[in-house]
Amino acid sequence: MIPFPEIHDCFETRYIGENLKLLPINSLSFDELYAHYHETGFLYPSKLEKMSPHFDLIKQNWERCWAGGRDLMWTLTYWEERLNKMGTVTVWKTTGNSWQSQHLTSQKYAVGILYLLLCAQDEGMLMNYGSGQNWYSPTNGFAMKIYGRMDRVLGADCAGTFLLNYLQLDPGLIKHSSTSFKTTRCTEKNTLAIRHMAELCRGSTYCKAEELDSWDVELSILDGQYQRHGLSRKRYVWMAIEKASLEPKGMIIAYRGPFGLNFSFLENRCDLMVDPSLSQDHRTDVCRVLVGKASQAYFGLTSSPEYPISHLVMMADDPCTAALIDLGAVKTRQYYQGIWLTPGFKKWKKYMERIFSPVIKRYEKKCAITS
Repeated sequence: MIPFPEIHDCFETRYIGENLKLLPINSLSFDELYAHYHETGFLYPSKLEKMSPHFDLIKQNWERCWAGGRDLMWTLTYWEERLNKMGTVTVWKTTGNSWQSQHLTSQKYAVGILYLLLCAQDEGMLMNYGSGQNWYSPTNGFAMKIYGRMDRVLGADCAGTFLLNYLQLDPGLIKHSSTSFKTTRCTEKNTLAIRHMAELCRGSTYCKAEELDSWDVELSILDGQYQRHGLSRKRYVWMAIEKASLEPKGMIIAYRGPFGLNFSFLENRCDLMVDPSLSQDHRTDVCRVLVGKASQAYFGLTSSPEYPISHLVMMADDPCTAALIDLGAVKTRQYYQGIWLTPGFKKWKKYMERIFSPVIKRYEKKCAITS
C-alpha cells in the first residue's frame, strides 16, 4: 500500500502518486468550490433553488469560517492532474469539540476519496477532536456502505447511527398553548435533565457528541470563537414539563449558526425528542409547545445570526414526525446522523484502509505500469 503517515497535517500538500495529491486545506475559493459542486451534480435542482436567493450570504459565511481555518472550518481537496479529477470534503465545528464532515464529492475516483477521508481522520486525531459527525441519505449507496455499519465496526460505546426525518414547518401555523404541558428554557442548571432526555431518546453517544452533558448548554465559548470572525454559533434548549407530575416529557434543541454552512441548512436545525412512553396525543401536544418556544431562536431573538427563510428545519424520529405532520409540517427526506467519538478515530481509519484495499491495489498496479 502507498505509505500514508500515521498523522498527516492538512496544511501541507500530500503527494499520493505522480499525478494525485491532496491540496492544503482551503486551497479553493468559494466560487471554485461552488462551480465544482455544480459540475459534480451535488447541487441538484431543488437544492439549488433553495440556496440561490441566499448565495451572497452563504458565500460570506463560508469565507469568514474559512478564515478561522483549523479553529472553525476547513475544506480538503484531492486533485488528479492527469485525469483532471477533483474531490472535496468540508469539516466545521458544530459544538465545543465536535466536528461535522459534509459535502463529500468524488467525480468517481475512489482512491482520491480514500485519501481524502484518511487525511480528515488524521486531522481529527492530530487535533484531538471529541467526536466526528456526518449526515447522509439512506439512498446514498456509497455513504451507506461506508458509514451505515459504523456502530457495528466501532461498537455502540463510541459510535451511533440515527435515522431521522427532515421536516419543514411554518411555526406561524401552530397554536402554542397546552393544558397539560408547560415549557422551561434550560441553562447549565438543567444539565442533568437535558442529559437524561437526550440519552432516553437518542442514547449516550449522541449526548456526548452534542456535548449535552456539558455546563456550556448554549455554547457560549464556541460562540466567542465564531464571533472573532464576525459570526455566531449558539444553541437554545427548551424542556416540556407535564403539569400534573412536574416531570420532563420532551425537549427541543435549537441550533443557530452562520446560515448555509450546510447546504441542507442543518447548522440551523431543531432536534426534537419526546419521551417514547407518551401517547401520540400527548406527544403532539408536547411538540406543539416546544416548537412554539424554539421558533423564538430563529425569529424572536435579536442576538441571533441572520436567518433568511421563513420555516424551521426539524429533525425528528418517526413518532414525533407523525405529530409534526399533524401540526402542518412537511417531511421532505430522511437522513442518517452518524457519530463517532475519539476512541473510534484510529479504528475507523484502519477500517477504511481495509475495505478500500482493492482500490489501493488497483491504483498501485496502474502506477507501476505507467512508471
